[in-house]
Amino acid sequence: MSSRRKFLQGVAGSGLSAAALATFPPSIRKALAIPAFQETGTIKDVKRAVAPEVRVTYDAAAGGLRLEAMNAANGQVVPTVRSNQLYGTLSAVKPPFLAGSEQDAGSKWELRLNGKSAQSLYWNLNSTGSWYDFIVTCDADPSFQRRLAGRMETGRHSVTDPAMGLIDKF
Repeated sequence: MSSRRKFLQGVAGSGLSAAALATFPPSIRKALAIPAFQETGTIKDVKRAVAPEVRVTYDAAAGGLRLEAMNAANGQVVPTVRSNQLYGTLSAVKPPFLAGSEQDAGSKWELRLNGKSAQSLYWNLNSTGSWYDFIVTCDADPSFQRRLAGRMETGRHSVTDPAMGLIDKF
């Protein structure tokens, strides 16, 4: 039985498939050119890329948005969270999210995630009509970018997106 990599490399090597290979994105063509790492011949040879995962959750009752960044790899990563400045200055609160917690007002925040750890940021979105627009990037992987944008539904009357029709300002 042939592996997927061997199949794709075989397809890449055949003269008839040159056109098909050209349809792959450059990153895939580059990956196919790299010999596979094979130490044990098992799934243990697959190494996790060093990049965070991010998710957002809502606190509709308080009008807040929580962003959690997680690092499942062993190395340290530094995700940077930037807010679209069209929404104005936001105050990020780091855990435990209690009154008097450390607040960092602005439009850019950095989290330092050691291996196998997670950190959160929390913003009250009452000043933006519950709209948000963030981009998360990572120092360990220049291609890593997540855009998190939308409106948190609170059940209360709100405003149209304050940034609608305007050019982003990150």
